[in-house]
Amino acid sequence: MEFEEFCDKIIEDISKLSAETKMVGLEASPELGWTSWPAEAWHVEYFGATEQRRIIFEYLKKLIAKGMSFEEIGKLFVYPSRLLYLGLLPGRKSQNSMTKDKRRELAKISFEIYKTMKCGSAYNHNGQHKILRNEDVLEIIDNGKVLRRGINCKSIAKNIHLYAFAIVENLYGYRRANGCEIHGVYDTSRGKYLIIDLFDLNSPYLESTKNLKYNKIRIIEKVSGGFELSIDNFQHIGCKGNWPESIDEIYCLADGKNLTEEEFEKFLNDISDMAVQTTAEIIKMSYKERIEILLKNLYFSFRGLSDAIGEVFFKDEFLDKLRKENIPIDENPAKRFEGLGFEEVYRIIRNKLHPLI
Repeated sequence: MEFEEFCDKIIEDISKLSAETKMVGLEASPELGWTSWPAEAWHVEYFGATEQRRIIFEYLKKLIAKGMSFEEIGKLFVYPSRLLYLGLLPGRKSQNSMTKDKRRELAKISFEIYKTMKCGSAYNHNGQHKILRNEDVLEIIDNGKVLRRGINCKSIAKNIHLYAFAIVENLYGYRRANGCEIHGVYDTSRGKYLIIDLFDLNSPYLESTKNLKYNKIRIIEKVSGGFELSIDNFQHIGCKGNWPESIDEIYCLADGKNLTEEEFEKFLNDISDMAVQTTAEIIKMSYKERIEILLKNLYFSFRGLSDAIGEVFFKDEFLDKLRKENIPIDENPAKRFEGLGFEEVYRIIRNKLHPLI
């Protein structure tokens, strides 16, 4: 029953987001009216992201056959939210080559792995997404170094959020969880802390990311006041109060080491430059080239799985469909939600995306 309830919960999360938000962002193709950046999510799904689930399912079966535990496999994913996009959402079923039984098996395996990667509730009760224990957070703080405090935190935090999230979206589009995991809020004996982990931003497919010095960057923010933040299972954020204005302290670690003041200043300059450069590089691409980059980056972010079974993380044949077919000119599926209430949106999404139907 726990598994079925969790599947219902993630469909509810997606339905709430779809019912309460409108499509925003830069235009990917003005002549056709697409408004998602850098490419429309359903096109990325159509040309390969849905098929990626079948490939990852094969990898998981091989890892289990090798005797790996769910916890060991979870460490290959590193973070839980990107696992959900693959395992618990089958993509549009009309485009999915997996049978219903295989989709269900993938979802069940993914759920068991996901549970090993969470601390506390797998359901993100009260909007809390926790992958560390409070004592783990306090140990990081005890060994850390405050790089900004008080009024100096506000503008710095805004810039970090702006540039870091822009880079992640440039690389992974709608699948932001492939490059960023926001977790917390951790309510400890010494205050409340929110953690932003950035990873897999050094894509080998963009010139503007190849020189990134760090593999993993961790931003720790001490928050106070009336600020409340909720995080659903797909990294969709809800805020009450002003997030940057509620930050009292900032810590920053890169590849597990505390940054010095000088290194932190360079990091701030680097992510600013990288946000601008990745955007400029992508803007010059054709629409199909943008889809290709997104697909390649998605496979790049799961290289831990392919490495574990001795496979290369990307094969040129994964792009066959993109290279052979034209861009669909059907109406964007998201438009069907315009003007609908939550119950109607939930019914549509449940029929299209629920892993057990």
